[in-house]
Amino acid sequence: MKRVRAKFTLRIAQPQSVKTFFEMIHAVPINELAIQVEKSDDFTGMIVEKIDAKKTCLVNARYMCDVEGTDFPSMSVSLKDLLICLKGVAPHYVLEVEFDGEDVAIVARDAITRVKINNCVLRTLSDDMDERLYLPEQSYDYIVQIDRHTLSKIINQASDLNADTLRFRIFTS
Repeated sequence: MKRVRAKFTLRIAQPQSVKTFFEMIHAVPINELAIQVEKSDDFTGMIVEKIDAKKTCLVNARYMCDVEGTDFPSMSVSLKDLLICLKGVAPHYVLEVEFDGEDVAIVARDAITRVKINNCVLRTLSDDMDERLYLPEQSYDYIVQIDRHTLSKIINQASDLNADTLRFRIFTS
């Protein structure tokens, strides 16, 4: 397996939270995941912006984590493959995600000893990694913000009821 020379490295101290982050995104019918890394005074971490193929659901998600490096091109990977890589990561591990412009290496280390436990390399899906993916400008009558815990409960309840559709209605007086 070739060694990935990182353009940037993400360090995630709580891998369970990033697994939940990607599992919630996976609830939307999205196969390819474009991830932008940002390091600024306002936010440091990963940003996912994607619309499903039917243009019915917009995902705009941010995950705060440590970022090292100076060059932050977007990376596009298979969400299914990413979830498979994260499946064996235990809560007491630390994740290091390294991107060299071609491959994404996900290294799981023991949080105390720093010993490498697992290593997974994903090929990126897009050759043009310098172009940031932007969502088209849209205007909304309402924007609903739901915290991760509440949204997770709603999705789990719908799953328990074998629901294939979630419909949200906004009533105004």
